Amino acid sequence: MNYLTEIKLFYDWLEANPLPASAISLWHALMSISNRSGWRPAMKVPYSLLELRTGLSRTTIYRERERLRKMGRIAFRSHGGNTCCTYRLIALESPPVFQIETDSATQSATQFAIQCETQEGTNGDFVLQTAFQNEHIYKLNRDIIKEKIKKKEKLTATSQERKSCAKKREVQRFN
Repeated sequence: MNYLTEIKLFYDWLEANPLPASAISLWHALMSISNRSGWRPAMKVPYSLLELRTGLSRTTIYRERERLRKMGRIAFRSHGGNTCCTYRLIALESPPVFQIETDSATQSATQFAIQCETQEGTNGDFVLQTAFQNEHIYKLNRDIIKEKIKKKEKLTATSQERKSCAKKREVQRFN
């Protein structure tokens, strides 16, 4: 799947099939996660990651992912409860041949569910692990940057104190 081509085709597709901003945001988040995971055919994505990437609430994510499924842009399989949902993006670049049927989204979702059952655990765990590692690395980098800024500020404050003390000593010497 070509990331930029898919985005361009998605916006071309949007001209004839309008979606709310929340659904577009969810689609972009899933595209980004899929890209970072190496375009795996199916990926398990935690709700917390989708909430973080989209800024949407969990109920809005539920609603918009169902809308995207009905529009034929994604297929997903819920595992119940608070467990990760398994997603598959449906490419715009080369639509599948079986979309000749009237309810292609349903057939696509069914086929996806069967594939997921046979591939369970092989690639979804990688996406989950990678997503949380990336978030952890981001937080560590952010903390390191904050620490460096604090050290610079402290050094700057210390050097200014030293300069003011030196000026006071000079003034006292001349008085």
